[in-house]
Amino acid sequence: CRGNGSCTADFQCLSGVCDETTGQCLLIPLITDVSPWTQAGGSWVTIMGDSFGSNEGSVTFGRDTTVPADGTPDVWAPAPLASCGGNDVWYDNYIIVEVPADAVLANNSLSSIRVEHEAYNATTNPDFYDESANNRGPLGGPDNGWFTKDNSLSLPGLCAITPLAQAPGFTPVDLLGQKLGTGGILAFGNIAATVSGIWNDSQIKGATVPANMNFGTVGVVATVGAKQSNGLPFKVVSPASLLAPVIESVTPLDTTVGSYITISGKRFG
Repeated sequence: CRGNGSCTADFQCLSGVCDETTGQCLLIPLITDVSPWTQAGGSWVTIMGDSFGSNEGSVTFGRDTTVPADGTPDVWAPAPLASCGGNDVWYDNYIIVEVPADAVLANNSLSSIRVEHEAYNATTNPDFYDESANNRGPLGGPDNGWFTKDNSLSLPGLCAITPLAQAPGFTPVDLLGQKLGTGGILAFGNIAATVSGIWNDSQIKGATVPANMNFGTVGVVATVGAKQSNGLPFKVVSPASLLAPVIESVTPLDTTVGSYITISGKRFG
């Protein structure tokens, strides 16, 4: 189980952590991928995974400086969240961060990326973190979970997409970023999209989700020249799901027979 399931040992949980006191699997952060695995200082990467929490925790890049190297990071550099015009860049399933500067993370270095949930505490909640190069999740990238800093790259970056879900052919999608140039290719799940609005260094407007795409989550990337940005997760949904009524709240939740209640939502017709 991922969480809220019974357990007696760590191996019984997908998260790899069992709270043996309560007998429940814990929902702890799990890094599944990084996009891209090689990037320059000051540029952005997307950390993908699960259970990062809806509120900001912390991200650090750790180098193994032991001689000879033993595979355990021992020097950690804090990574600031991407500055995205006030838009949120920390979600439960992905985080966008800026690769630390040379003053704290050397160029051409390898580092393990660590995500700490806001609830992490070395004493009371020591399991609420994950590292890209540990054995808890998949060891992605060409160096088995180790990120490479390469200042010669300076790739484009994406940090926000609006809306987060859309149907093919419906209202266009807008994106914010950096180093996007004046044009290129915007792809949803490796399928090029039509962009009818402006494309400049910091934004792409009026992108239409390509027709005939399978429903589900895909990656969105921008390619400028020969340089590809970090990816953003995007949910392709059916047109029907955008038209169905949605109940968002009921007030009050407790009342007597014959009393009135207020149902709030959207698309009630």
